[in-house]
Amino acid sequence: MDSIKMKGQVRVILNDALTGELKKDTGWINNVVPTVGRTALAKLLAGKSVIANAGIITYCAVGTGTTIPVITGTTLTTETARVPISTASTNVSNEAQIRAFFTTSQGNGNLKELGLFGEDASATLNTGTMFQWIGFDVEKTSGETMTVLSKIPINYE
Repeated sequence: MDSIKMKGQVRVILNDALTGELKKDTGWINNVVPTVGRTALAKLLAGKSVIANAGIITYCAVGTGTTIPVITGTTLTTETARVPISTASTNVSNEAQIRAFFTTSQGNGNLKELGLFGEDASATLNTGTMFQWIGFDVEKTSGETMTVLSKIPINYE
């Protein structure tokens, strides 16, 4: 029997805000898709969701918490900043592609965790359903911009 597997990756890129020079590229980091995110998608498929923006990722958040991401997570350990998703699309390989952008004044500090949130999420920290969670290590300064790329393939196994 085939089953659908959902697992993704996130890549964080820092650029110098004045020159555009690449300062850091984490490469692709495997994510954790928390139970709350998978449950939200199952409810959406079954027509049982009553939440605004059901199943839609609308915000990217970063934080300084050092807890290792686990499937039981619902929020970042220590969320410090969030931005709306810049673009979202799909491709012919059944992969959701999400992009977020942090300006020079957003998300500065020693960042250790990142999450993608949706459904009832807002610009308020710690709101919404968490669909992705990664641990990483990036120091972002006010002289840098940060681009977050996420890919979530929906595969059969």
